[in-house]
Amino acid sequence: MRRSRLGEVGMSYADDFIAAAADARTVLLAKGIQEGSCNFTIEPEAEPKLIRVPPQALTKFQMEQALGDWAEGHVKEAINRPGDRWKAVSFGDSDKTMSEAEGFAEAYREGKRRELAFGKRADLLLFDKDSDVPDDFGALSGEDAEALCSSCIAALEVRSSRTSAGRFIAHREAQKAAGGSPSKMEPGITVKVEDLGKVYRWVARNAKPLAYLQVFFDRVYGLNFLDVFRFIADQGKKLRLEDPSRSGKKTIFIPVSTARLVGEVAQPTFEIVHNELKDGRHDIYAKPVGGNIDIVGAELQTLIGG
Repeated sequence: MRRSRLGEVGMSYADDFIAAAADARTVLLAKGIQEGSCNFTIEPEAEPKLIRVPPQALTKFQMEQALGDWAEGHVKEAINRPGDRWKAVSFGDSDKTMSEAEGFAEAYREGKRRELAFGKRADLLLFDKDSDVPDDFGALSGEDAEALCSSCIAALEVRSSRTSAGRFIAHREAQKAAGGSPSKMEPGITVKVEDLGKVYRWVARNAKPLAYLQVFFDRVYGLNFLDVFRFIADQGKKLRLEDPSRSGKKTIFIPVSTARLVGEVAQPTFEIVHNELKDGRHDIYAKPVGGNIDIVGAELQTLIGG
């Protein structure tokens, strides 16, 4: 298993986290990121005059959502298997109502207000195995959820990828051996700059570790969010800000060699989903089914600083 090259979590996670965020903020400002996009504070963020509700969900979004749900569900199942020390409970928004459905707009706005006040909810919370807590916090208000968060051990944000990490690395190495110059030698974890302040608010308010789990089709890599800020700070002037969608939303690519290998994946199969919407549009996409994820408890414990 690969260990983080950025250092282990210190005695006081909150202190380390706040210090690393301050260093990262200096780098981001020097790279031209606006003050508001890296305003790391526990105070609620001011609500904009208009919270834009996304239009009708596109097929690509539904496909990515299905893949994300598959990854999150199997990670939760792996952590909750008998013998492990934790209980994983759902924390993120589990509402799958489509954007054209009645009530979606107000529910979306309320979720954004909650995020501005309390920070970005991770997908899963970890508790001691015998904790008497609900299996799903998704529907709880910000105040009720925050009260229960005080007894959690850590939070996990589960990311999904349509890539087999091992094959990606082998292919890039073969290209390089043949004289090529691949732009990236390994896959990675992509972090949105606009999410940094939202994640900071939740971690700083709750003083709990938060880690990303990147689920590929063969491996699961973990990266503590403390090490996200350390990566930004260590890169300094060399930090690359990307905009893969040309949307103006900057992202940071962190190679998996910076992360920790925490699990293995048995690839799922796929079934076709076909939905006809009210306006006559047909959504057709592939949904992952089956497969399996195994998480190594000792590696996860080290990842979250246990």
